[in-house]
Amino acid sequence: EAICERAGFTRGAFYSSFSTTDDLLLAVFDARSRDITAELGRNVDAALVSRTAPQDVDQLATLLAILLPHDEIWFRLRGLFLAQTGISEDGRNRLTSFRNRQVEELEPLIVRALRSFDLRPTVPVETLVLALISAFEGASSTSIGMSETAALHLRAVTIAAVLVGITERTPE
Repeated sequence: EAICERAGFTRGAFYSSFSTTDDLLLAVFDARSRDITAELGRNVDAALVSRTAPQDVDQLATLLAILLPHDEIWFRLRGLFLAQTGISEDGRNRLTSFRNRQVEELEPLIVRALRSFDLRPTVPVETLVLALISAFEGASSTSIGMSETAALHLRAVTIAAVLVGITERTPE
């Protein structure tokens, strides 16, 4: 009821769109995730086209760390979403579907970024994307409360570690 009041919806209007608060949480989480992925894609593509493409793995990691939003509210919402969806089988299925879609959307972006300076993954692209997501989310969650400079550094170093560990130069 409190959600309906804050959103300015009647209870009936709310339940015609969302049968549970979990459905609402999933919709908000999914919409924000799509926005982040689309923004990242535009920003990375713009960087690659404008010849400001990174020259090495550290520069690519820093670029990704800068372009991915560090939003404390988003990471709190993410934590709530993960806690809620992990409780039921339906929730776990939703989480799996969400993660699969996220990987599908990020794979082409990551491949374009790697190719821009002759890198390729040494593991399946899906594994690389999941490792990058895990690195970013872990570093972002850990850096809540840090200065923006320290948080950016932690995200960049963590992303670089993944890139160094599971990519290689493309053979000539």
